[in-house]
Amino acid sequence: STASAQVNLDDQTPGATAEGGVLNCSVSSIMLHGTGNGTYAWSGPNGFTSTEQNPSVGAAGTYTLVVTGANGCTSTATAQVEQDAEVPGATAQGGTLNCNISEIMLLATGNGTYSWTGPNGFTSTEQNPVVTEAGSYVLTVTGANGCTSTANATVNLDNTLPGAQAAGGTLNCSISEITLQGTGNGTYSWSGPAGFTSNDQNPTVSAPGSYTLLVTGSNGCTSTATADVEQDSTVPGAQAFGGTLTCAATSVTLQGVGNGTFAWTGPNGFSSTMQNVTVTEVGTYTLTVMGANGCTSTADAIVDQNITAPGAQATGGMLDCTTHTAVLHGYGNGTFAWSGPNGFSSTMQNPEVADAGTYTLVVTGANGCTSTATASVLPEECGGCEAPIIISCAPAVTTVECDASIDPEDIGFPILRKDTECPLVNYFNYYDEFSGICPITVIRHWTFRDEAGNEETCTQTILIVDTQAPVLMNVPEDVTVICSDVPEVPKNVWASDCKNTVDVEVNDVLIAGPDESTYTIERTFTATDACGNTASATQVISVVGCKTACETPIIISCAPAETTVECGTSIDPEDIGLPVTRKSPDCPEVNFFTYEDLISGTCPVTVKRTWTISDADGNAENCVQMIYIVDTEAPMLSCMDYEVTVDCDAIPEAEKCSATDNCDSDMEVFMTEETGKGDCESGYTITRTYTAADACGNTATTVQIIHVISGGNAPKAMQTPVIDPAPITHVQVAPNPFRKHSTISFTSEVSGRATVVLMDMLGHQVATLMDKDVEKGAKINLEFKPESESGALFFYRITLNNYHTTGKIMYRP
Repeated sequence: STASAQVNLDDQTPGATAEGGVLNCSVSSIMLHGTGNGTYAWSGPNGFTSTEQNPSVGAAGTYTLVVTGANGCTSTATAQVEQDAEVPGATAQGGTLNCNISEIMLLATGNGTYSWTGPNGFTSTEQNPVVTEAGSYVLTVTGANGCTSTANATVNLDNTLPGAQAAGGTLNCSISEITLQGTGNGTYSWSGPAGFTSNDQNPTVSAPGSYTLLVTGSNGCTSTATADVEQDSTVPGAQAFGGTLTCAATSVTLQGVGNGTFAWTGPNGFSSTMQNVTVTEVGTYTLTVMGANGCTSTADAIVDQNITAPGAQATGGMLDCTTHTAVLHGYGNGTFAWSGPNGFSSTMQNPEVADAGTYTLVVTGANGCTSTATASVLPEECGGCEAPIIISCAPAVTTVECDASIDPEDIGFPILRKDTECPLVNYFNYYDEFSGICPITVIRHWTFRDEAGNEETCTQTILIVDTQAPVLMNVPEDVTVICSDVPEVPKNVWASDCKNTVDVEVNDVLIAGPDESTYTIERTFTATDACGNTASATQVISVVGCKTACETPIIISCAPAETTVECGTSIDPEDIGLPVTRKSPDCPEVNFFTYEDLISGTCPVTVKRTWTISDADGNAENCVQMIYIVDTEAPMLSCMDYEVTVDCDAIPEAEKCSATDNCDSDMEVFMTEETGKGDCESGYTITRTYTAADACGNTATTVQIIHVISGGNAPKAMQTPVIDPAPITHVQVAPNPFRKHSTISFTSEVSGRATVVLMDMLGHQVATLMDKDVEKGAKINLEFKPESESGALFFYRITLNNYHTTGKIMYRP
């Protein structure tokens, strides 16, 4: 039999497939997935083998699956297991909390989800959470693969204060500004009184009070401090006390009181920094006390002068033929001291004497001043002429009003003898010495001589008083005017007093009205004479229709308030200084000013200058400057010192010596002559002393000595002295006083340049009558006619080749 066998071919593969996966931080093992029709055999990294269909593996790599079918056929597949261990890359950033920043946003980066932890249990899953506390914050970022990374963020706290400190100071009279001192770490902000603010570290302030400093640091934190600025304007309380100079007390110690340093000023440029100073001149002394705070206060001390002579007068007589004595009579205000022949002395007022001769009386006043007089006691002549020439010098003292005559015909002549047995009295003369002001004291010196050459002298005292007030002239009546027509201060108001004119001081007082369109001016005219007698009158000016008043005063400053100049120096306002006036465009223009000078005193001459300054609306203000005119220069005498020897027959006559002075135009020269013992045979000496003193006590003296001997004994070259004549002689002024014009005449004794000028009482030149060359022997006549219609006292000065002569002219229209 046949059989057949069927051989089939079975080569079908089992169809293996393999699938792996991904390992990561959260998946540590992967189940491999195998498929196929057969048995399984896996192999892989690190010697891995498995016969499971789906084994688990924990390592990354390539895994191979072999599937063996039942037919023995195999098929192979691979599976990839990857490793994903990438971390999410966490970063974190914090910040700084401070006084400006109260919260901080934490900044995070990373690839995943966020988780924050921090101080006080803080947690957050926000990427950028906001925190308010300082500390260390931890960020954890978890990636999608389960991997995590962490980072730290630090939040700092900066609340350090900037440490403000402030210091002030003290304002005073020398420190008008204070620089505040601020310290601290930051920016500065000051606040203070009157809305003061500043961002400077050390600002400058000028007002007292409490200043607050706020320092702001860069972290926004602030701190404050205060600085006090005090005001020390306490004045040092100056007080000054003067005194009175007398003949006994030639100096006065000024007493200064005050809390600080001392500075005195006074007449003739006087200055001192002592507290109590000794001075020798009259006047007003000003004390300025400066405190430690720079503040000053002033006070004035007046030094007066009482050098009134006690007015000594003495009369003698003739020794009585019975008692052989005579009684001396002394007059004067003080104590008495007599001296005379044979050592006589007495302190009685009317002592009895027994010797003929000349007796000298010295009267010493309570002020220490002395005056001297002499009285002659004639020897007894019991036969012939016994009577003295002067029986009585009455009236010894006479008081007259200042406008009365003091001519001898009105005052009275001394009573003279009328004894027919005595030589006839055929000569008399007198001269007057003036001193003082209130009263003016006139000492009239009389000299009488009879035919026998006997000579006697006596003195009378005339007191010129002023008890009458000046009389004001041309005072205007009350008026009502509109604002633009306010009348100026009239120039024709004047005052007469004792044959003189007196300066009139004008003072305007403004009185506000019911509104700004009206006001009243009370214009007061006041005249005060040298003796303090005062007259005043007031004009009332009612002003209407005015604009709103300007708030700036017309006069800003009356400087210089006080000025001292040498006499003869100009005191014109251009030289002394004008007040400072406003220049405000909001006010009426200052367009008019006048000034009036009130003159008083002698040494110094005090000029009270009162300014009146007005603006375009007629508003007026006044202020006062004080000018002190001093005299420190001595007069100049026309006669010169010399010493000569002459023959008995060639004794030169006494010169007509004159004196000039830079200030005093009414100079008298007094000559005394002393003759030494001897005769022509034995020789003797004549000493002539010429003295001139100005009103301020500056003195010039010239001494001429003449040695007289007989002709045979005198040196030929010296028998006749050569004395240069005065270049100007025969000076006359007539009439004087005058009403319309006066003529000044003189003779030029030499050739040269001659000038004649006229000056007022203040030394201002008012006219030049002559300025040209003259020949020797020329007789000059010059007419002077003032332009003013008011009376005044003028001084003339004649100059020829540097020789001067001066005098005064009284104008009484």
